[in-house]
Amino acid sequence: MTRPVFQDDIKNLSDYEGYEDEEYFYLLEEKDYPGLLQYCIDRAAENSDDLHAKAHLGKAYILNGEYETALSYLNECHQQYPEIDEYQYLLLDALFEMGLNEDDYDWSKKPVVLRLNKEFK
Repeated sequence: MTRPVFQDDIKNLSDYEGYEDEEYFYLLEEKDYPGLLQYCIDRAAENSDDLHAKAHLGKAYILNGEYETALSYLNECHQQYPEIDEYQYLLLDALFEMGLNEDDYDWSKKPVVLRLNKEFK
């Protein structure tokens, strides 16, 4: 089996849109979440300024059930780049998985969360 090759890292917001990491998506599609986490840890360590690598690592923590680690890690990302919606969404995912909601977090830029009804949390 041939493994995909990933693209160069992303180091600024203007390069963020349209980026794809084929290895990341391959592991995600295969649902190899432990492998995905290790890949993302390595990728983020090698490319500490890569905005996608940071988001991917946050998602990998969530997929592996490491919600507190995800929340801690993504907090730094969100504080540094509050305009990147993906960090907000990932923070919400971690909060919801922990039984919390958007009011339980100190946002730099608070997202709007729409609910279908009051029973849906």
